[in-house]
Amino acid sequence: MDVISNISPHLSREPNGVTCVDLHPSAPLMTVSGGMDTNGIVYDHQARKEFCTLRGHSRQINAAKFHPDPSRQVLLTAGADNLVKIWTMRSAESKYVESATIGRSHEEVAFRGGVTGLSIHPLGDYMAFSSAAGSWSFADLSHGCVLETVRLGMKPSAYTSICFHPDGHLSGAR
Repeated sequence: MDVISNISPHLSREPNGVTCVDLHPSAPLMTVSGGMDTNGIVYDHQARKEFCTLRGHSRQINAAKFHPDPSRQVLLTAGADNLVKIWTMRSAESKYVESATIGRSHEEVAFRGGVTGLSIHPLGDYMAFSSAAGSWSFADLSHGCVLETVRLGMKPSAYTSICFHPDGHLSGAR
């Protein structure tokens, strides 16, 4: 395996500034990474330059994901600030812009303790988030709203990740 790039565009006093990485579904030399510096970075490894910076979280980003359908031109970030952000490509500007934030309203209290993971359902219309508060939520990607939150037990343990099975019938949180 050849090393194409070893750039770490995240600023941090921590030894490891990058907290998560995802590959673009149709352009594998394009990545999105989240960092301790509160930013998401979309990086073009072929051009060896930053494509755009996703600013808007107030604490570290714990998960970042491109939508599996590249025609949708959407990516998601989830952070320790209890927020999930939906970013959409704005072609005229050639950058991703924030199109919705989940976790700000009083109905969306599931993320206390920070959002720790996210997964996009195989249909592409839904997503799920895990939280350090011991809950996970199922949400509508198109409308940017939580449909259901599940919290197990009186003193639930923190979840660190969540994932849908490729057939979409199962999901698991850990």
